[in-house]
Amino acid sequence: MADEELKQCPFCGEDIKASAIKCKHCGEFLNHQSQNEKDENELYNELCEAYYGTPQKTTVKNDNDGCLKTVWKTIVAIITIIIVLALLPVIGEIFMLLMLESGG
Repeated sequence: MADEELKQCPFCGEDIKASAIKCKHCGEFLNHQSQNEKDENELYNELCEAYYGTPQKTTVKNDNDGCLKTVWKTIVAIITIIIVLALLPVIGEIFMLLMLESGG
């Protein structure tokens, strides 16, 4: 019994068995999602549905390389392309000035 692994209750912070379903100190069920987690998962599914056309069945906390990462990578790529396109005329002018100064 003393060798059993312990974890902290996310609600009250007391040590409980790692296999516990309900905290013996505060009475909270450990598989119960908070309202913020539910809202986060709903937002995640809406975002995935908009991007993929169907909601994903995983939750935000269990999603290691899913929809949100893909969406963020896409957003970063689009912003990078916009910045590069905006800088092309400036880069072209600098290149032309360098060519003129070097006599080429």
